[in-house]
Amino acid sequence: MTYKTPFLLAVILLILGFASCDSPTTSTEGNKEEIVQVETKEYQRIVTLSGVVSEIVAELGLGDKIVGTDITSTYPEAIQGLPKLGHITSVQAEGIISMQPDLVIAKKDEIKAELVQQLEAAGVKTLLVEQEYSINGTKKLIETIAKELNQLETAIQINATIDEDISKLEPLTSQPTAVFIYARGVGNMMVGGSNTSVAQLIQLAGGINGTNDFEEYKPLTAESMVAANPDLIILFESGMNSLQGADGIQQIPSIAVTTAAKKNQFFALEGQYLAGFGPRVGKAALELNQKFKSITVE
Repeated sequence: MTYKTPFLLAVILLILGFASCDSPTTSTEGNKEEIVQVETKEYQRIVTLSGVVSEIVAELGLGDKIVGTDITSTYPEAIQGLPKLGHITSVQAEGIISMQPDLVIAKKDEIKAELVQQLEAAGVKTLLVEQEYSINGTKKLIETIAKELNQLETAIQINATIDEDISKLEPLTSQPTAVFIYARGVGNMMVGGSNTSVAQLIQLAGGINGTNDFEEYKPLTAESMVAANPDLIILFESGMNSLQGADGIQQIPSIAVTTAAKKNQFFALEGQYLAGFGPRVGKAALELNQKFKSITVE
């Protein structure tokens, strides 16, 4: 009878639909057929060993899955109450393993190879990521972590927000020179060179890093400050507090001679926000861009 044909077709389609859900896939090599199980992993206990990694995981909506972090993980506020494993340079495998994580995420250029080997030997999965201090680098980092955590749709939204913030940057009539000082008291001050995250943020916001003649960080000297003569001095909020604020900074001879000190042109932001190049990088660049617009440039 003709009514059987649609019925049989519906049954076949229903069976095929069930077969396609969470089913193994097959691959053939020669005469050998291999079954490959496609599995979506949902991590329940994550250890993050970088401030920017912790921020990204939290921004992806999985902050409640983080069970331990390094000491640079300070944002968002909820992370501050989690167990700390110390600085990445001194983190021990035993401490991580004791937290029973099913995933550890760290920056490849920061974590020791020996630690990775110890974790893998203990059966702990590690995801090593690379960070480039640029907008594209930040978006790629977010996507890499999101892919592992099955949160790509959220990553797309985060990256769209970054692009929106960057689109609001305003051109400057004149480029100010800025210098970033990493301070932990008057006796411990460093200036950031060309290969630093803050130097890249200065450039992104429309300024010029005044100490581009070297990479990374060097001790602050009177000579370097005179040569740079910045229009703006940038610090972490914690660094500015360690120097007793703007009044204290202006009393430091090596800084007092600069245009920035004479005109009281200082700018301080929370460390991870300023230097992290994470999900808030667009907002940090925009805030610095607006500060550049407001200062006097000689």
